[in-house]
Amino acid sequence: MIKMRKDYTYIQRIAEYGGLTKAADELFVSVPALSRFVKNKEKELGVKLFQRNGKTFQLTYAGQKYLETEEQIQTLWRNFDNSVQNHTQGLKTTLKIGFPLSLGKILISKIIPRFEKKYPRISLYAYEDKVVVLNRLLLQGKLDLIFTMKEFENKDTSNIDIFPIVSGQICLIAPERTSTVVETNYRPSFSYPWLKPKTINKLPLIGLRQHSFFREHIKKYLLTTIAQEPNIQVTLSTIEHVLLAVDSNIGWTPMVDFLVYLSGLKHLKLYSFGSQPYQMNLVIACNKGITDSSANLEFINLCINKIRKEVHKNGIKSN
Repeated sequence: MIKMRKDYTYIQRIAEYGGLTKAADELFVSVPALSRFVKNKEKELGVKLFQRNGKTFQLTYAGQKYLETEEQIQTLWRNFDNSVQNHTQGLKTTLKIGFPLSLGKILISKIIPRFEKKYPRISLYAYEDKVVVLNRLLLQGKLDLIFTMKEFENKDTSNIDIFPIVSGQICLIAPERTSTVVETNYRPSFSYPWLKPKTINKLPLIGLRQHSFFREHIKKYLLTTIAQEPNIQVTLSTIEHVLLAVDSNIGWTPMVDFLVYLSGLKHLKLYSFGSQPYQMNLVIACNKGITDSSANLEFINLCINKIRKEVHKNGIKSN
């Protein structure tokens, strides 16, 4: 029954990031559109929700009270919805979720058991596969909800809701105890020390299976810049095994940074590469109507909060 109000989500994200740019990236809207939304909302309410200082946005007293009131409204509706469901739901319902191999550990060990304990009447059907397969199954209606890092290319997504979780950059992951000495420099917009293409080409790399995204990404970059293919010496089938190999000082690997954080491995270093930073987003995509159930919405929020917490907790130093 209950859905998270867009107005609340937009204002909350702007307040969280202290500005429009990062909030717009996470909300998948343009900065001008988000700016117009804020102006229209303030005009509608007759108060200023944010104090502007250049590009920095800080909640005013009215803005703080607005968010507090919206949170109270959400809580009231959620309590109502839970009461109705507990009273009327006699049969089990099923929530069909899909996730990539890289998220299996956190979902299976920390999220699904907690959700099933609170909602024993909801049966979770879990399916693990590559994101390209998950995207197709969601569009076909065979899954209700998926975790994906790949956009739905050339497909009608009007019946799909998107919930952003985290975003990050593709980088090179190195073992902490590596004997390889590399020359780096810092470049604007990159999150980590930057490596030259010729330096990367000398490194022993560990790759995922043939034609996997990260493998093809670094291959394309090196072919474009120095007309050489990466020096891939080991090929493994899962992200978990690739990161374990890096941690064991077998080689380096290209990977998006938040997957490294979610692995829980502490003794790794991160380096940037590329002509421009390559940004990737981890999102929950679900069929419209799934969040009509407060239990399903709680599952989504539980996943978002837990994954963000793990990413922030396990942040790895770049040097």
